Amino acid sequence: MNLGGVREVLGASGAGKYIYQASRAAQDLGTTTPLTVGLDLASGTLGIADAKNPEAVVKAGCSLAKGVTGGLKISEAGQVAQVAAEISPIVSRTAAGIGVVLGTVEVGRGIKKCVDGAHQEGKNKIISGACDIVTQTALGIAAGNDAVIAGVPVAAVALGIAGTAVAGKYIYKYHEQIGALAHQAGQKVAQAAHTVGQKITQTAQTVVGKVGDGVKSIAQSAQEVVHKGREKLTSVFSDSPPPPQE
Repeated sequence: MNLGGVREVLGASGAGKYIYQASRAAQDLGTTTPLTVGLDLASGTLGIADAKNPEAVVKAGCSLAKGVTGGLKISEAGQVAQVAAEISPIVSRTAAGIGVVLGTVEVGRGIKKCVDGAHQEGKNKIISGACDIVTQTALGIAAGNDAVIAGVPVAAVALGIAGTAVAGKYIYKYHEQIGALAHQAGQKVAQAAHTVGQKITQTAQTVVGKVGDGVKSIAQSAQEVVHKGREKLTSVFSDSPPPPQE
């Protein structure tokens, strides 16, 4: 089983998770649900299992801690749930602070790579770290924040920013693959449009031909009717008796 691939999918799904939480915050609903708890637990567990360095372990541990705390918070465990609800914002802010630090470290590594001449790798690290800093800063603001500005919950805005930052990170990370898929999709659409266009042209030509044949047939029938009417009139006048002589 490719844990790295699954972890990447879970990481990218974070964008959807934060947008989902933002929509709930905007409706004054709780942002911790079984869905968000499940994603945090899965991301943390797989992240620890697939970790390649201490930073990855710490990052995954933060997700796992948020998942465990969130699960207890929405449970019906009485006093335990109450305590979890009280410490949940603290856990989230702590995790966000650690995330900002790790993002800053990543940016520093990216700068060093650029100085050493590995410009593309350095650029990738800088962008990834910067997105992590934005994401975690926004999550830290959203954690336990009940403030409302101009009728809009601050948590909803912050979570929306976090979701956008995560989406931007993964779109940039896989922009080549996305571009290739878009190109292939564009070719498929173009081919389909060309085929449909040919079918429409052929159908139109057939319809026009049928209409032309129909008009021609009607014209011929009209000519025949006129011709027969003329012959009938000629016959009637030729068979009528001559006028009387005075």
